[in-house]
Amino acid sequence: MLLAFYRNTGLLLAKSPSTDSAIIRGGKEQTFTVTTWVAPATIATTWYLDGSHYTANQSVTLQANSLTPGAHTLKVVVKDATAMVRNDPKNYTQAEHTWALTIGNVPVITTQPGNASTTAGQSASFSVVVDAGGAPVSYVWKKGGVVITGATSASYSLSSSSSTDAGFYTVVATTSDGSVTSNAATLSVTTPVAPSSSGGSGGGGGALSPWALLGFALLGLGHFARRTQRS
Repeated sequence: MLLAFYRNTGLLLAKSPSTDSAIIRGGKEQTFTVTTWVAPATIATTWYLDGSHYTANQSVTLQANSLTPGAHTLKVVVKDATAMVRNDPKNYTQAEHTWALTIGNVPVITTQPGNASTTAGQSASFSVVVDAGGAPVSYVWKKGGVVITGATSASYSLSSSSSTDAGFYTVVATTSDGSVTSNAATLSVTTPVAPSSSGGSGGGGGALSPWALLGFALLGLGHFARRTQRS
């Protein structure tokens, strides 16, 4: 009965945080807990930090200042060691969950730069939104992987775009605890097509209007009529 119950519901009832990731900023801490369907008396709970055994308590509290800033993982494994289940080849009496951790004031991009399109001679811009827990953030924009001189803010603008500005743009956000590179955003630049000549006064090569053709035809008829009269 118990094995059938676990097969349908799983061993874990809840976990906190309920998400698959967590950010612990500098000077802060985060408590992680799991709740199972049965009393903890028969439940064995084991925590692993970055793949290594960390503790066997029902919950664990991590402090940012005790960990190296950057990316980490926290995994919990729970197992019901009840004697009511003697054979469990598919491990229905065991469950696990892993959180992806960001420790310290490492910058996290919350809004990526978006693609942009413009016409040659017009402006274009990109921007990024970064969460760094209040820590100072520096920015460096790049085009095709090459640093753009002077582009050191959360946004980058071109006042007058040209075809050579088209390409892929990224931004690197950096704090004292680490850095992150944005997704590439594409800038498309369209060059306006010059209007065709209408054949006005000033230069040949333009197409003649129907009225001009009619005028030439009438002149030709008049010249033919005069030659006929003289003959």
